[in-house]
Amino acid sequence: MKLLHHHYNFCSRCKGDLEEKSEKLLVCKKCKFHFYINPIPCNGLILENAQGEIVLIRRKYDPGKGMLDVPGGFVDIDENFDQSLVREIKEELGFELKDFKYLGSYKGRYLFQGINYYTVCATYTAKVLKEEFQALDDVGEIVKFKPNEIPMEEIAFQAVKDALSDYLKKK
Repeated sequence: MKLLHHHYNFCSRCKGDLEEKSEKLLVCKKCKFHFYINPIPCNGLILENAQGEIVLIRRKYDPGKGMLDVPGGFVDIDENFDQSLVREIKEELGFELKDFKYLGSYKGRYLFQGINYYTVCATYTAKVLKEEFQALDDVGEIVKFKPNEIPMEEIAFQAVKDALSDYLKKK
């Protein structure tokens, strides 16, 4: 499966040719450097309002422009999952997330600029009593659905579909 690897042809150390040893390992033919393909950590939040609706976002940019997603994003190198979630919610919805619970981790793919990255998404849940948020950053629109009316075919990523399914099963 060459969804990611074919974009990496040369060693970042010596510029030698890379050889695929497995789906998760490339080795430089010249200096023997091992380049491991590991998932990129990200986060997501399943947010429920006081009316029991699920708050989703419509993506402003690709991948998945115009499709539905949960608010969240990628973990920066100086953050853990919880810190990155709080930062992403502030950037995307403009409010301080304080009380949230871990739901689970979900594996996925993120096709960006021709490379299909592997991801692992720590997904959380939270409830808000007052909707003091707005569409910021890369959020095109905030939309709300009753749990049984979420259009799963419009969800941008399989990992988000899986997380939403797990969440709805527990309700």
